Amino acid sequence: MPAFTLLLLGPVRLLGATGVEMTSLGAKSRAMLAFLAAQPERQAGREVLADLLWDSPGARHALRQSLLLLRQQFDTSTRPIATGPATVTLSPDTETDVARFEAHLAAGQVEAACGLWRGPFCAGLDAPAGRYEEWLAAERARLGESAAGAFGELARRAEAEGRMGVAIAAAQHLVALNPFDDAAQARLIALYRRHGWPEAARLAHRRCVGLYRRELGIAPGAEIRAAARTELGLPRPGATTAAIGLAWQARVEAPMRAEAAPVAWVEADEWQRDAGLDTRGLPLPEAIARGLAGDPEFAHLMPGGC
Repeated sequence: MPAFTLLLLGPVRLLGATGVEMTSLGAKSRAMLAFLAAQPERQAGREVLADLLWDSPGARHALRQSLLLLRQQFDTSTRPIATGPATVTLSPDTETDVARFEAHLAAGQVEAACGLWRGPFCAGLDAPAGRYEEWLAAERARLGESAAGAFGELARRAEAEGRMGVAIAAAQHLVALNPFDDAAQARLIALYRRHGWPEAARLAHRRCVGLYRRELGIAPGAEIRAAARTELGLPRPGATTAAIGLAWQARVEAPMRAEAAPVAWVEADEWQRDAGLDTRGLPLPEAIARGLAGDPEFAHLMPGGC
């Protein structure tokens, strides 16, 4: 059993042999341990660490003080680091979840690898600005890409084996990692629907549409729209405009609250949210009214106009 376990997939945590977390580690100590764990020999020069973590005239002194405080927190026989005149090394008795994660991936054990994922590399770490921040971003992107591949493969395998709960959980992680991946979003929608959760599928689609509009200013791509039609039964725009027009006329002739509106109107309102009808920035009722009044700018919303 290792003397220490350094968890880096998610918030940085250092656990002792009994599993008790060392909660007194400061941000610089956590940043140092993470950097050492990612080095090929788990070792770095003192000058390198000083420049990365402090990047100031007093960097070497600050590093010495940080190492002294770190050593004082542990018994002399069991420390997570070893120091030399010119180097600092992560102890061989310190196991890391990143090493286990990558070993599982190399062995094709994607489910075991995914089980170690608690979140992005060093999530929430108050990283020093400059070169360390650049290194952290690159390492986080590298491991995030590996995790996305693993969760995608796990979702595929689990679905093929009929383990829909595992497949859905993997697809959720994949969407969290790559929210603008059309294929990932479409897969999650499909898995919800095939598992018998149509409301979850519809909610996932609405969230996806809202995210794309809010962050990118566009509607989701063809793969997501195809999933909406196949899995949710949402019609194509051209098949919907007639129902929208009739629903709007009913709305004008018999005004009522949305929840008491004719089914056609409710479905049209949902379609506008789900499929991203281009209403030129106007509320759907007003856009339909202009189309019915002959405004050419809204002719595409009329029957046969899409």
